[in-house]
Amino acid sequence: RFEVRAVLPRVTALWPAIWMLTTDFPYGPWPNSGEIDIMEYRSCEPERIFATVHTENFNHLIGTQIGSPIDNVDVRDWHLYWMEWDEDE
Repeated sequence: RFEVRAVLPRVTALWPAIWMLTTDFPYGPWPNSGEIDIMEYRSCEPERIFATVHTENFNHLIGTQIGSPIDNVDVRDWHLYWMEWDEDE
C-alpha cells in the first residue's frame, strides 16, 4: 500500500499529480513503460480528481487512458491518497 497525504492550491492552469514511474524504462520511453497516477488533478475540473493508468496502449495522447474520476473533492483540504499493489493481480 502506498499513501500520500496532500493538499493542493485551487488555481487555474494547474495539473498536479501524485504518480509512480519506473526509473529504468524497460519497455522504452513514456508511456511504454507505464505510469500510475495515484491522484491527478486538473484545475479545469475543480471538484474532480482522477486515478489514472498510462501505458503504450492506454494514454491521453491517443485518447485511450484508463482513469477513475472521484467527484465532489475540495483539493484545498488535506486528503489521504492511496493505492494498493499486489504483484499477483
